[in-house]
Amino acid sequence: MLSQRIAFFLTISLGVSISASEDTNITSLLSRADLALYQAKKRGRNRVQVASVSEAA
Repeated sequence: MLSQRIAFFLTISLGVSISASEDTNITSLLSRADLALYQAKKRGRNRVQVASVSEAA
């Protein structure tokens, strides 16, 4: 049996948003998390970006 080892590397970018009292539905929370995700990718990927409540879409 032929055994091969394949190396690969993964990176991950995460957008995180914390629920705020101003949130009336899940849409605003997810919009901030989505914005944070794209900011993380723009800033170099392989990172976590936390959205502030003031970044509501």
